[in-house]
Amino acid sequence: MITEPYFQKAIVQSNQRLGSSYTLLKLKVPKKIDGLPGQFAMLRGDWKYSPLWARAFSLLRAGTTPSFLIKLVGEGTHRLANLRAGDAISINAPLGRPFSIPARGRRALLIAGGVGAAPLFFLLNHLVAKHHTAPLVLYGGRSLEDLPLAEKFSPQVELMIMTEDGSAGRKGLVTSFLDGILKDSESSSLYACGPIPMLKEVSRLSRQAGTPCEVSFETTMACGMGLCLGCAVPSSRGGYLYLCEEGPVVNAESLDWNRIA
Repeated sequence: MITEPYFQKAIVQSNQRLGSSYTLLKLKVPKKIDGLPGQFAMLRGDWKYSPLWARAFSLLRAGTTPSFLIKLVGEGTHRLANLRAGDAISINAPLGRPFSIPARGRRALLIAGGVGAAPLFFLLNHLVAKHHTAPLVLYGGRSLEDLPLAEKFSPQVELMIMTEDGSAGRKGLVTSFLDGILKDSESSSLYACGPIPMLKEVSRLSRQAGTPCEVSFETTMACGMGLCLGCAVPSSRGGYLYLCEEGPVVNAESLDWNRIA
């Protein structure tokens, strides 16, 4: 198992399935992880060489019992979903750049799509704990199945649920309500994480409204430390940003959305 020089050994405390496509993985670590909202971790189970690389996941919570929302996609995520309490796992965290915290008096607008709710859930709990102005959360997915954290948001926030098929909340895309909200919201800061088409539209609407916007951009990472250069995304200044070190949280205007598929 990989434990040195960057990884520490953790023990699975619980692994709760949320529907058929998600799991909530909670670990116990000997050394506290002083992570901030928006930062991520590299996780690797004791699965030898298949898959070879660790997997990157946003921190849902930090501390001595860090937790992660995992969507079952490929071999690595399925292996993580099958871990049981007491199993060993390796973790390298915290990594990357976190969200900036809005100034007092500015309301945070959080736009989450599917598994993109994880880093925003962490940010939301941080803002509530620090007694910031009650945030507004827009949480959307294809269906109710894609809203695994819908029942876990704090009652102290305003939560709007949207699904494309109308199985929960309002019917429509999560961004379809954002334009009107931005027009009615002064002194707000926007934060988003989710599928690329959603982030493109959020960026466009925030720029149009003159609202500062940060996005947590999800991309493939093999090392998480700037060595493999696999997490490059086009920069609006030309060239590329490497999200493991210059992200995953970036100002929406720093990305060249026209070159992002």
